[in-house]
Amino acid sequence: MTDQPSHFGEANVQTRTLKRTTPERKLKATVQPLRTGETDVQIETFKKMTPEQKLKAAMRLYWSARRLKTAWIRQQHPEWTKEQVEQTVKEAFVNART
Repeated sequence: MTDQPSHFGEANVQTRTLKRTTPERKLKATVQPLRTGETDVQIETFKKMTPEQKLKAAMRLYWSARRLKTAWIRQQHPEWTKEQVEQTVKEAFVNART
Protein backbone atom coordinates (compact mmCIF):
# COMPACT_ATOMS: atom_id res chain seq x y z
CA MET A 1 0.00 0.00 0.00
CA THR A 2 1.40 3.42 -0.87
CA ASP A 3 1.59 6.41 1.42
CA GLN A 4 -1.05 9.01 0.75
CA PRO A 5 -0.01 12.66 0.32
CA SER A 6 -0.36 14.73 3.46
CA HIS A 7 -3.25 16.78 2.04
CA PHE A 8 -5.49 13.76 2.64
CA GLY A 9 -5.15 14.29 6.38
CA GLU A 10 -4.13 11.88 9.08
CA ALA A 11 -5.99 8.61 9.60
CA ASN A 12 -5.83 5.95 12.21
CA VAL A 13 -4.07 2.90 10.81
CA GLN A 14 -5.03 -0.51 12.09
CA THR A 15 -2.70 -3.47 11.70
CA ARG A 16 -3.78 -7.07 11.98
CA THR A 17 -2.03 -10.37 11.50
CA LEU A 18 -3.38 -12.84 8.97
CA LYS A 19 -2.32 -16.47 9.17
CA ARG A 20 -1.24 -18.23 6.02
CA THR A 21 -1.27 -21.97 5.45
CA THR A 22 1.78 -22.52 7.64
CA PRO A 23 1.79 -21.22 11.22
CA GLU A 24 5.36 -19.86 11.00
CA ARG A 25 4.42 -17.48 8.17
CA LYS A 26 2.38 -14.46 9.07
CA LEU A 27 1.31 -11.59 6.91
CA LYS A 28 0.68 -8.14 8.31
CA ALA A 29 -2.04 -6.22 6.52
CA THR A 30 -2.61 -2.51 6.89
CA VAL A 31 -6.21 -1.39 6.94
CA GLN A 32 -6.91 2.30 6.47
CA PRO A 33 -10.38 3.69 7.13
CA LEU A 34 -11.98 6.35 4.97
CA ARG A 35 -10.49 9.78 5.41
CA THR A 36 -13.00 11.26 7.82
CA GLY A 37 -12.01 14.94 7.64
CA GLU A 38 -12.73 15.47 3.96
CA THR A 39 -15.73 13.14 4.05
CA ASP A 40 -17.32 15.10 6.90
CA VAL A 41 -16.88 18.38 5.02
CA GLN A 42 -18.38 16.87 1.87
CA ILE A 43 -21.34 15.46 3.77
CA GLU A 44 -22.04 18.80 5.43
CA THR A 45 -21.78 20.56 2.06
CA PHE A 46 -24.27 18.14 0.49
CA LYS A 47 -26.67 18.52 3.42
CA LYS A 48 -26.72 22.30 2.90
CA MET A 49 -27.48 22.01 -0.81
CA THR A 50 -30.99 22.40 -2.14
CA PRO A 51 -32.42 19.57 -4.26
CA GLU A 52 -31.90 21.77 -7.33
CA GLN A 53 -28.21 22.27 -6.47
CA LYS A 54 -27.76 18.53 -5.93
CA LEU A 55 -29.36 17.78 -9.29
CA LYS A 56 -27.12 20.33 -11.04
CA ALA A 57 -24.04 18.81 -9.39
CA ALA A 58 -25.11 15.32 -10.47
CA MET A 59 -25.68 16.51 -14.03
CA ARG A 60 -22.25 18.17 -14.15
CA LEU A 61 -20.70 14.92 -12.95
CA TYR A 62 -22.63 12.92 -15.54
CA TRP A 63 -21.60 15.14 -18.46
CA SER A 64 -18.00 15.27 -17.26
CA ALA A 65 -17.97 11.46 -17.24
CA ARG A 66 -19.34 11.40 -20.80
CA ARG A 67 -16.66 13.83 -21.99
CA LEU A 68 -13.95 11.73 -20.38
CA LYS A 69 -15.37 8.54 -21.94
CA THR A 70 -15.54 10.24 -25.35
CA ALA A 71 -11.92 11.39 -25.08
CA TRP A 72 -10.78 7.89 -24.05
CA ILE A 73 -12.64 6.21 -26.94
CA ARG A 74 -11.20 8.73 -29.42
CA GLN A 75 -7.73 7.98 -28.10
CA GLN A 76 -8.30 4.22 -28.34
CA HIS A 77 -9.83 4.41 -31.84
CA PRO A 78 -8.46 7.45 -33.72
CA GLU A 79 -9.69 5.99 -37.03
CA TRP A 80 -13.35 6.01 -35.93
CA THR A 81 -15.77 8.64 -37.19
CA LYS A 82 -17.42 11.10 -34.83
CA GLU A 83 -20.67 9.13 -35.20
CA GLN A 84 -18.99 5.84 -34.23
CA VAL A 85 -17.47 7.45 -31.14
CA GLU A 86 -20.79 9.04 -30.13
CA GLN A 87 -22.66 5.76 -30.62
CA THR A 88 -20.14 3.84 -28.52
CA VAL A 89 -20.34 6.42 -25.72
CA LYS A 90 -24.13 6.34 -25.84
CA GLU A 91 -24.15 2.54 -25.61
CA ALA A 92 -21.70 2.60 -22.71
CA PHE A 93 -23.92 4.92 -20.69
CA VAL A 94 -27.20 3.23 -21.63
CA ASN A 95 -25.79 -0.13 -20.54
CA ALA A 96 -24.04 1.21 -17.42
CA ARG A 97 -24.90 -0.34 -14.08
CA THR A 98 -24.18 0.89 -10.59
